[in-house]
Amino acid sequence: MEITTSTFFVEQSGFANMDISMSGVVSTDEEWVQEPLYAPFSRLYFVTGGSGFLTSSDGNIEMKPGNVYFAPCGKKYGYYSTPSVTKLFFHINIKVSEGHGDAFQNCVDFGWLPYPVMETQKLIESYLSDDPGELMILKSEIFGTVCRFYRLLAGKNSHKKTFSDAVVKSKSFIMSNLNASIRVSDVARAALCSESKLCRLFKDEVGQSVTKYIDEMLMSKAKTLLTYSELSIGEISDSLGFCDQFYFSRKFSAETGLTPREFRRIRMRQI
Repeated sequence: MEITTSTFFVEQSGFANMDISMSGVVSTDEEWVQEPLYAPFSRLYFVTGGSGFLTSSDGNIEMKPGNVYFAPCGKKYGYYSTPSVTKLFFHINIKVSEGHGDAFQNCVDFGWLPYPVMETQKLIESYLSDDPGELMILKSEIFGTVCRFYRLLAGKNSHKKTFSDAVVKSKSFIMSNLNASIRVSDVARAALCSESKLCRLFKDEVGQSVTKYIDEMLMSKAKTLLTYSELSIGEISDSLGFCDQFYFSRKFSAETGLTPREFRRIRMRQI
């Protein structure tokens, strides 16, 4: 008997571990809206009804029933309902090898694929089931869908803008260590370059400062926790590394025009 073993498979067996931080079945309303921001996770939407839009500076994509949509963490984007969209959603990170961050962190496109509403209804049944077997089937389908998007988006992005090594390392470090206490000097050290060079590269390639990028990632994570978790505002502040709840609230209000409590109250009406 002769066994053929793939060296690449053995070496990369730990590649692409999936982490799902938030999920749910929801019908949104007009208050489901966000101006374009960078986010520390990708979003996967299986749409069963209504319509909505994913928005960015280089175009919009309409979300319609019978499709699944993918918004990668590497893209600056927002969203809104028109006037309502019903979907099964997941916030996902696909972690690649140590030090290389998320598999989608350098993507520049949205993605969509046909996915019949009837099939999504089956996923929803599995999602709401207490059967461990159904959970395994669901996670397998989610992972398979994300892998199809990886192939789709990797092919699209192969001919588009790529980031310098320093910016790639910076984004990976920020995503893996997202915290309000991160300093530009910490990021530059991880990127193996000077602060001045990193700031110039980041501004040229990402379109904003390192500090602004970190702030947008923090605010996006805060909005998610306020909407979908039961953590108190103090606990959210602590989890994001703010020195105290009052500073977090001031920062959040400056970015959104709402206090964390007001934002949570508005978002909870649609859940």
